[in-house]
Amino acid sequence: MADVIPSSKRYQDLLTRLKNQIQMAQVQAAVAVNQELVLLYWRIGKEILTRHGKMAGGLGSSSDWRRIST
Repeated sequence: MADVIPSSKRYQDLLTRLKNQIQMAQVQAAVAVNQELVLLYWRIGKEILTRHGKMAGGLGSSSDWRRIST
């Protein structure tokens, strides 16, 4: 029975290139997901601060927040 998996240099090079492409795509996907999550968390934080500022009678400057957090 012949070998099912070719062992030629060209085949090994092909596998290496395909693995590299997969790894690059995985990294790019992870970067895109992380970027979207950071933007999401930033928007959530901004909304919380905006709503909290309205509920707290307009507190919004950093000095106001430092004063009430101590």
